[in-house]
Amino acid sequence: MNLPAVLPINEDVPLEVKGKQFILCITKDLSIEDKALFGKLDLLEYEDRIHKNIPIETLDFDVLIMDLREQSDRYAYIKEVKPKKDKYNVVCYCYNFEKDEIIDCDNTLSKLPEKQATASAFLDMLLVKRIQKPRWYISLFRCVLSSYHQLKN
Repeated sequence: MNLPAVLPINEDVPLEVKGKQFILCITKDLSIEDKALFGKLDLLEYEDRIHKNIPIETLDFDVLIMDLREQSDRYAYIKEVKPKKDKYNVVCYCYNFEKDEIIDCDNTLSKLPEKQATASAFLDMLLVKRIQKPRWYISLFRCVLSSYHQLKN
């Protein structure tokens, strides 16, 4: 039986973005370890004093980091990304308690995915919505609250 040869993974091969670039909107700092997860991806941090009058679509990046805590980054997002959102995958990296306040995006993360074998697998994981672990105390609280409202009415 002849099996096909297994090709080694070569991380030096540049990533071919499948149609859309990634915009990573952050409201909490990325550590050195977090940035290392992006491996061989072309990671670019938006800086208003450098990129102010340059259309984002002309910049060369795989992942553009925009800090939503900065007014200039929020303005650039509204001006450059939001009207052309169909060209980008927008992922927000924020604290858990901020998830309800975040702009419309493709995914919201409070923790970045683990390191993956390839850059494209890591980017795919950025778009995967996480399943929340069931918490019994929240379910109990909702049940009690629901019962209270039914008795009240």
